[in-house]
Amino acid sequence: MTADRRAAPRVPVTLAVQYRSGDELHRDRVLNRSAGGLFIRTSRPLPIGTELVLVIEIAGQPPIRQRARVVWERLLGKNAPPHEPEGMGVQFAEPIDSRLR
Repeated sequence: MTADRRAAPRVPVTLAVQYRSGDELHRDRVLNRSAGGLFIRTSRPLPIGTELVLVIEIAGQPPIRQRARVVWERLLGKNAPPHEPEGMGVQFAEPIDSRLR
């Protein structure tokens, strides 16, 4: 996704995130967020359209459970520039928890 297609500016963050895909529990990092979603750094992005329940950890607070959907992916050797991390963009599927603002 290019910057000119984004509906909202991205804010750099570093947050731990967990989500399930089938029976597998994934533990990754959120590298940035916007009003509409998050970028999750992972070498194994899930297919576009996959619906997730994210469990996002913010230090000193209870975990945030947020429904989201994968809307894009970036993989080395496929569509990632060498200076960009691999991962996936997820769009919130419900109103954003106020702690993520």
